[in-house]
Amino acid sequence: MSHIKRRGQVAQLPDLDVINGDAPIPPTPTQNNPPPRMRSFSRGRGVPVTEAPPAELAAQPVAAEKPAPAKPKQKEYTDVNDLPNKLEKEISQLHSSIAQALITEVGTLQESAEKLTEMNTLVSNYLKTSTGSKDVESEVYKKLIMINSDHKVSATTIANKRRVIEKLQLIIEVAAIPEKWTRVLGQSTFPAQNVGSLQSILEEATKALLPENTPPILVGLVAAKNREADINTALMQFSNNFTRFFINIFKSPQELEQLASQSKGATNRPRIDTSQPAQPFSVNLENHTLLRAIYSYSWIILWIKNRYPDNFKTMVTAFHDASKLTTQSSLIDVLEKSIKRITEMEPTKNKNDLFSAGSNMKEAQAQEIWDILNKTSDTIFDSSLKEKIILMEFWGVEQYLDDLIPKAVLDKIESMWMHAGKFDMFFILRGASLNNEIISQKNLPLESIVEALGHKWDKYIEKQSKLIMAEKFEYKKTTTLAPCKAFPKFVHYLLSKKLEYDNELLEDAFDKLCTALTDWLVQIVAPKAEKKKQERLIVVNTFYMFNKLKKSKTLKESTGFQQTMDTMQEFMKQHIDFLLRDLVSKQWKNATKFFTQITTWRTECGLSPDVVTFQPSHTDEKFQELVKDLEKNFQSNFSACQTVINNKIKETELRELILKRLSPYVDEMWKEWDDFAISCYNEGILPTPETVHNIMFHD
Repeated sequence: MSHIKRRGQVAQLPDLDVINGDAPIPPTPTQNNPPPRMRSFSRGRGVPVTEAPPAELAAQPVAAEKPAPAKPKQKEYTDVNDLPNKLEKEISQLHSSIAQALITEVGTLQESAEKLTEMNTLVSNYLKTSTGSKDVESEVYKKLIMINSDHKVSATTIANKRRVIEKLQLIIEVAAIPEKWTRVLGQSTFPAQNVGSLQSILEEATKALLPENTPPILVGLVAAKNREADINTALMQFSNNFTRFFINIFKSPQELEQLASQSKGATNRPRIDTSQPAQPFSVNLENHTLLRAIYSYSWIILWIKNRYPDNFKTMVTAFHDASKLTTQSSLIDVLEKSIKRITEMEPTKNKNDLFSAGSNMKEAQAQEIWDILNKTSDTIFDSSLKEKIILMEFWGVEQYLDDLIPKAVLDKIESMWMHAGKFDMFFILRGASLNNEIISQKNLPLESIVEALGHKWDKYIEKQSKLIMAEKFEYKKTTTLAPCKAFPKFVHYLLSKKLEYDNELLEDAFDKLCTALTDWLVQIVAPKAEKKKQERLIVVNTFYMFNKLKKSKTLKESTGFQQTMDTMQEFMKQHIDFLLRDLVSKQWKNATKFFTQITTWRTECGLSPDVVTFQPSHTDEKFQELVKDLEKNFQSNFSACQTVINNKIKETELRELILKRLSPYVDEMWKEWDDFAISCYNEGILPTPETVHNIMFHD
């Protein structure tokens, strides 16, 4: 068949079957026409890679049957009337050369375009110097207009646009719907007989539509894609059809399960996000139903992502919605079974007693609940993590992470922990801290769980604080009161179960409860006790709690716990001084009253030291009487203080602590009184502060 046609006709090559690869057989290789160098499709992640032709191959003529046109000589066209035929022959031969170049990869479209431009210029110059009929000249210009068109139009023509469109129409319209999808799609025309053929067809189309990796036999499709609205419309129609099909698949769980069962494993498959090399996923996804199903269409989805990003976003949304539904169904089933197992244990209702956590179950029962909670939590977090990995590593998106776990699942998780809290409030604490740890480590959307359980735990601590303040004070022979006696046991119970990520909530609870207990001692206990016993009750009970708690290694290792312990110790030291103040005031009653009055006048009334001595109770004579009494009774008064402490403080360690503090306290008090005496009377008291210091510390 000749490639040359007469006036008004376009030269054509034999049809190129661009999809099935039925390319025309290239000419027999000769010295000037070497065999084509085929491209490799074995590298990369399904996207073909172009191999550049060897330098010697690229240097060959564009086509063996017609070398590049030489500069025409004017004498060839002495017969002007024959110019259209000669020009058409030149154009047809050039088109043939371009087509052959595209198929064999010898030369490029750019080189062909340069040849067309050169030919156009030469013929135009000839016409300027030749004469002929106007009809001939008009016909020549028609040919030149065709030459002046974009060189890609010529490539499209040679590749036979009609056949390309026919193949696309076959993809879009002709293929029947697989029978098993009929009830899903209704009468819509879906582009495949089955999953395998659909993937095969679109794999070829994908390769054809990536210009940097285009197989030679499909170059016509690329040219058509760049120029022809018909093909763009056809491709868009396919993309829309497949997107709708994809969404409908994911609305049919049974069909999805059937498809997934026929899909390959998902451990190390190519990803939709092609920016990174393929590698195993962060978690094992082999048994993930949705992912296995979607791998059947990975080539098609990749193609749609590159060409129609809006459709791709719609697909991601469809996948995410389906994923939430399947996740919701499976996880709710797991959670309901766990809740049922917990409730079947019939926990005794927690009493309103102070520090009642853990009092309503046996150790074996507690361990069984822990096992249920841990196993269920692992299932939830593992499933959610897989969904997150798919969204980020497969789809390459993050915008759905805040909506990763359905609300119905979150509600069931909360319910599970709340049911466990009926046995022991520490389960509530663990639920809040564990889920908070998962948020920080895995970035899973569990904030609502943390908030609900954290609020429940805070309410529990608040309730305990109120129970402490409402505790009635009944003084008996024992001076260690019930709440202070129960508190260390409660703390040790919590610490025995805690993990590292429980620290924050436990430290806060420990601080609040310690504050409540010390407030109770000061505000409730002391005012109701006899005056002489008030400070002793505060000191004895604070020391009991501090002494029991300080033995805990966990409290020592935690900065938060240790800060609260330091605060409690300072509180205890302060009230030991108050206890000594009362004791000293009783033994040195006159001196305490005398110097306390001076302090009041000077600080509250603003009296100067000289004015103080004019007061009837503070004359020089009264001061001298006081000094004699101090000197005479110092040793006996000090011994009396020691005796009271030994008799009233039963706890040996506390007694030694108070006695150890007695000497520095009296030493400091004596220096203060001496300073007052000198400032008002210009003489100190007896014994002198130096003498007292020597007595106190046996210097």
